[in-house]
Amino acid sequence: MHGFLSIAHEDNSLYTNYGISFGLNVVFLVPILLLGLPAITWWWIVKEKEWSWLLLLVGGYVNLIDRIIYQGGVRDYWRIPGLGIYNNLGDWLIFAGVLISLFKLRKC
Repeated sequence: MHGFLSIAHEDNSLYTNYGISFGLNVVFLVPILLLGLPAITWWWIVKEKEWSWLLLLVGGYVNLIDRIIYQGGVRDYWRIPGLGIYNNLGDWLIFAGVLISLFKLRKC
């Protein structure tokens, strides 16, 4: 099935993405993000404890595990209709965390 919630590409292959979320190819940011993940985790445990940050952390760790398993890349398998890009669960968790954080900032 290749519709809105397609899993994998038309040829049933998965795409290994060496960039960041939603297929953005900014490889130079990957080491910064990987180093920042433990710092954000510590900050969340000690101070914040907001759900938006928890979503960011879980998404980051999901992608980190993928990067370890797939030698530096993450597996993208969900197609975004009309955009021709693929993403994964970690990307959507990160996206949701950022979106919730932005809404909270807007309310302040």
